[in-house]
Amino acid sequence: MQRVNSWRLLAMATSVVLLATPCAVIATEPPKTSEKSATKGTKSDTALRPLQAAGSRVVMDLPKAFQTAPRFVGFFDEKREISFVISDMPAEAFDKMSEGFTSALLKERGFLDPRDGTLERQDRYLYRRFAQSSPNGLVQKFVMIFATAEATGMVSGNVPTQLLSSGAVTEREIKTMLASARLVSAKAELPLVATLGDTASLKLSLTYGQTQIWTVDGKTGEQGTLSPAIILAASVSYDAVAKPAQIAAASLSSLAGHRNIALVGRATVTTIGAHKGIELTALADADKTGELRALYQFLIPQASGGYVRFIGIAPRADKDLWFVSFRQSIKSLKLKD
Repeated sequence: MQRVNSWRLLAMATSVVLLATPCAVIATEPPKTSEKSATKGTKSDTALRPLQAAGSRVVMDLPKAFQTAPRFVGFFDEKREISFVISDMPAEAFDKMSEGFTSALLKERGFLDPRDGTLERQDRYLYRRFAQSSPNGLVQKFVMIFATAEATGMVSGNVPTQLLSSGAVTEREIKTMLASARLVSAKAELPLVATLGDTASLKLSLTYGQTQIWTVDGKTGEQGTLSPAIILAASVSYDAVAKPAQIAAASLSSLAGHRNIALVGRATVTTIGAHKGIELTALADADKTGELRALYQFLIPQASGGYVRFIGIAPRADKDLWFVSFRQSIKSLKLKD
C-alpha cells in the first residue's frame, strides 16, 4: 500500500467514497438492511470491546453488535443501521479541517441544526452534532476530529433519528464510543473489492479503504492538480442497485474537486471487456486551478450488491486519447464479488 502523499488527496478519496452513496459529505448513512425495529440491548450486548477499523490505524471501543466494514473504513451495526466512518490523516490536516468544521459553516452547507459539543477526552479535538436528510429519513451525525503529534483522525457516527427518539440508542452512548477513538501504530489491511492491471501508465498515489487513485507521477500538487488521473472506488453499501443510470448521473455530477460539471449525453449501458456497466462522460472545471477537464465514468453494478466506479479525469484538450486509454484499463479490471 502506498503512503499518502497529501492530506488533500486523502480528503478527496474520502469524498469519492462518500459521494458514491445517496447521503454524502463528511459522513455517510449506514446500508439499509432491515425494516425491523431496533430494541434496547442487554447488558452483555452493550459491553464494549476494542475493534480496529480495516484500512486504518483507528481503534474504538464498541458493543459486540458492531463489526468492521468490508466496503468502507469504519464499523457498522447491521441491525440498528448505525455506522462509524473513519479517516486518518497527517497531523497538519487538523488545523485545515477545523477551518470548515464550525457550526456556522456546516449550516451554510445545508446541514441541519449543527451544534458544538464536548467529549470526555484530553487531547486536541473538535466535536459537532448535526442532522442530514437522506432517502431513508433523517440521519443524525456525530462527528469528531482529533489530533495527536503524528496524525489526525476523523470519526463520523451516523444514527437514524428514530433510534434516538425511541431510546434504542442514546447520544451519551454514541459520545462514549466516539471518545474512545484512538490511533495505534499499525494499520489493519482491508481486502480490495476491485483491482486494476492496466493503469494507462499512471502511478498509484493512494489506497484508502476501497478507493484507489493513480496520477502521472504518483503525487499531487499543492494546488490540487489531479489530471490526468484514474479513481477506482467501491460503493459503501451492498444494497442492490435498482437504478444504476440514476446513480451514475448523480455521482458524476457531484465529483469532488470539480465545479461546473456538465454531463455529456445520457448514461448508456455498454460492455467493456468482461464488464457490463453504465458509461457516462462530462465536462468540468477543476475547483482550485480552473483547469478545463473531461470526466469519464464507468459504473459496474455487482451481482452481490453494491457497485464499483471507474472514474477517469483528463485534460479536456486530450480527452479523446485518454478516453480510449480509460476503456482499455477497464478491460484489466478484476472484481471480488
